Parts: sequence; C-alpha cells; structure tokens
Amino acid sequence: MEWRVVKTGIEMFDALHAYGVGVVAAYATNGPVEIRDEGCSYRLSYPCTAVPQATVDLLDEVFQLPTAVEVLRMEQPSPPQAAIPLAVANLDGLLAALFTRPDVVRCCSLSALLDRYRFDPSVIERAIASVRSICTDWKTVTAREMPTASPWLGELLKDYDAVRPRQPLPGVIRQGEGITVALTLDPSLGYASRQPRSDGRLAWKVNLTVRGARFAALLAYIGAMRFLRAQPVTSGLIAYSVPVAATLTLYPESGRPCYKRLTW
Repeated sequence: MEWRVVKTGIEMFDALHAYGVGVVAAYATNGPVEIRDEGCSYRLSYPCTAVPQATVDLLDEVFQLPTAVEVLRMEQPSPPQAAIPLAVANLDGLLAALFTRPDVVRCCSLSALLDRYRFDPSVIERAIASVRSICTDWKTVTAREMPTASPWLGELLKDYDAVRPRQPLPGVIRQGEGITVALTLDPSLGYASRQPRSDGRLAWKVNLTVRGARFAALLAYIGAMRFLRAQPVTSGLIAYSVPVAATLTLYPESGRPCYKRLTW
C-alpha cells in the first residue's frame, strides 16, 4: 500500500508530519514503513494490501511515557552504546515540542529536566503528568473528529490517499477548539498576527492549526516526539533540530537518540 503526504512548504513541519504518519502506520502494521521525499510530497509505502483495523486507542501505545524512576535511571552511568528506552525518548521529544505551552513544565529536553531536578525533586513527576494530560486531551479531540463506528486508522489514512491526498494548510484556531501547532514544530508557525486590513499595526493575535488533513497537527507532534530534539545554547536561546531525510524506513520503535547530558 502507498500513501502520500503533501507538503505545505514549511520544511520542519512537513518532515514531522510525514514521520508522524509513518510512525502510526508502523505501529498499526507492526512492520517497516518506507518514506521517500518526492519534492512536493512524501510517499509512504508498506508491503500490505489492506489497511489494518485500529481504533483511536492506538494512541495509548504511541504516546508511551516513562515513570519518574525510569527517567532518574538516565542519571546513572551507562555504556556509550546503551539504548535509551523508547518511553524516555518520547518524553524528551514532547518536552521540546511543548516547551512554549504554559501548562507544561518549562524544560526543553530530558537533560534540562534532570538538571532542574537537583533543585526541585518534584519536577520530573510534574513534567510527566503535564505531558500525559496533554496527550490525553489530544486523544479526546481526535476521537471527537471521528465518524461514529469508523476505524480510526482507516479514516486517518483517507487524507493521505496516494492518488488524491488532501492538502494541509495553516489555519486560524480559537483556544479549546482543536490541536494548535507551535513554533517549536517550525518557526513559521509562531503566534501569528491577523487583522481585517493591513494598517501597519497589530490588531490581535491568534493560534494556528493545520486544516485540510484532519489529523495533521496530531501527527506532527507524534513525529516531533520521535525526531525533534532541543538543547540550550548561549544567551538563553534554545536550538531545535529535525533530520530531514530523502529516504527513511520507520519501525514502531524508530526514533532519534536524545542529546547527551553535559556534565561540568
């Protein structure tokens, strides 16, 4: 089977969007999904003939999060090639993606969270709880978008039909109406000014989402969970990075390693 993710021209977001579709498809099929950049779109392929039946509860598996004990194990010395547990890496990506939200502990990475733990022993549990709450909200919003008694995965992949895919486009959203996208997914998606006429002044500000492809915002956060990484740099700034691959094969456990914690 093949699917196609149409690009918006917003490079970081487009890559994360495609990676999110690939991760969800890999979870549902329990096999490899190949992603290929074809210029104006990403083509995803999997050697099967039918879409697996999966409900929105699949998101509970996708959004695996660690316990505080598992996070604290990252403080202990480990061999250089030791694998980081998937749930821990998921938390690292979501901390980066959700950094600008006021309802999340403001740590841009797992490393920053562990540094803060030295002064605030409750911060790890609070960070996990806040991220888990947002993931639960995302699942609720997603379920609300579903037609009654329709398999969620089938509905999701309809937007990525290989012949007639839907075009995702940035759109205005009011708080509480859906899933917003933030500048952490791409600087172009920052808090945007909107007004009826351009008079050189700021009239009001609104949050943005992605229209057209119904689950694009959710899928971009899933891609960010696995592939977006952040680290503090000089002058109080934070550097974000996303690998933009020409070809990539995704498995259910695929993801990018966390940045190593700096020790002084």
